[in-house]
Amino acid sequence: MRRILLAFGVVFVFLVGSIFIESAMDWAPPESIVGSWSANQRVTVRFLVDGKYQFKTAPDSINLTLNISANGQVSGNMGDASFEACSIHKNRNWLFKKLHLGTDFVITGTLKGSVFAVDTIDSKDIHLSFNMDDGIISGILFQKGGMNSFPMVTITLKSDTP
Repeated sequence: MRRILLAFGVVFVFLVGSIFIESAMDWAPPESIVGSWSANQRVTVRFLVDGKYQFKTAPDSINLTLNISANGQVSGNMGDASFEACSIHKNRNWLFKKLHLGTDFVITGTLKGSVFAVDTIDSKDIHLSFNMDDGIISGILFQKGGMNSFPMVTITLKSDTP
């Protein structure tokens, strides 16, 4: 029994140690993700009206463009709004990837301006959790509010970079 506990302890220390070491390392986005990405998407925005949340969906697809730079800064537009003070980060380590927990990447920042005509919220804190498979970025862009996050759009972006 002691050997089993010792073996478990060694494995646990190895896993926890490797996770902390990996998270402490400097990180830059992989070359395959650096560049311009775009697509037309259906977008929903959440509003607070008279103490109750309402959801408005754009009547047409909205153009979404992301520009991911090698230093991790992200810019772009979604409709008439622009991504500001946004950056990309690694969102999971090798263990979470093996366990299929979370996504590979996350972009955090602010969406400034109205996305479409009935969007009255001038500034939205956002996070975009996504993976990249076969040259396509896919994930969900969330509008953050307090301790909650609300999905705005499911994204599927293709590279504009040759």
